[in-house]
Amino acid sequence: MQGNELYFFLGVVVVVWLFFFLKGNKRPPTNYFICARCNKTEQYSARTTEAWRRGFSKLYCQVCHKQWLNKNPKRKHDKSDSGQGGCLGVLVVLLLMPPTIFGAIWYVF
Repeated sequence: MQGNELYFFLGVVVVVWLFFFLKGNKRPPTNYFICARCNKTEQYSARTTEAWRRGFSKLYCQVCHKQWLNKNPKRKHDKSDSGQGGCLGVLVVLLLMPPTIFGAIWYVF
């Protein structure tokens, strides 16, 4: 039975390692960026860090961002942009994971 426990432990370690490895970099490579509008060097804030994570290449300082917000009317958010989706997919993955792991272990042994 110790062989099964060892394989199970190694599988958990690999899954945890892959989760953190594939998660990606959470922080920008530097502490500062150059505003795309006024060319001012600005330190990353929570807003600009999140924009960087989402892949935006043009980042704006707080002053330029406020000016843009004042000039543009409020936009309606789509339901897909609100972050409320994906529960069904997570549920399916969680339901299918134990039988898949059990089947793989059963197949190997």
